[in-house]
Amino acid sequence: MDKQKHTSGFKVPKDYFEAFEENLFTTLASEELPKETGFAAPKGYFDTLEDTLLQHPEISGKEVKVRLLFSNKIKYAVAIAASIVLVVLLFNQNKAIPLDISSVDYLAIENYINAGELDFDVYDVSSLLSENDNSSLNYETEGISEENMESYLLETVDESILLNE
Repeated sequence: MDKQKHTSGFKVPKDYFEAFEENLFTTLASEELPKETGFAAPKGYFDTLEDTLLQHPEISGKEVKVRLLFSNKIKYAVAIAASIVLVVLLFNQNKAIPLDISSVDYLAIENYINAGELDFDVYDVSSLLSENDNSSLNYETEGISEENMESYLLETVDESILLNE
């Protein structure tokens, strides 16, 4: 499929835009442009225009009916609609749902952390905990044996990642 360059069909003479300003001012300075517009009003026309208009009874005595762009009914309807929307928004706010420990999805939290979405590391967490604040840490009374630790590491850690680092 050969690609054709899209053309509009219009052509401009070579160097047209480079010489455009100079050509424009040359034409304006020449005598080719007409000096008069061709439109003229009779002398004194605007001086007597008001008196002429007031002499015609169909223009001066006729009462003109003025129609408002927005009627009062529309204004009232818009005001009522706005107040209803305001009342609905004020009284229909979402109430805060109390969270308790049973509503926490631990698997979702673990997946969030494992996916690398959490920007904390061990040093950040340890800096947040003070030395005297041990109440938030839960220590297990039972230690982990070396055999359990070794089997856990063999099952979960990929050795190729450790070798590449």
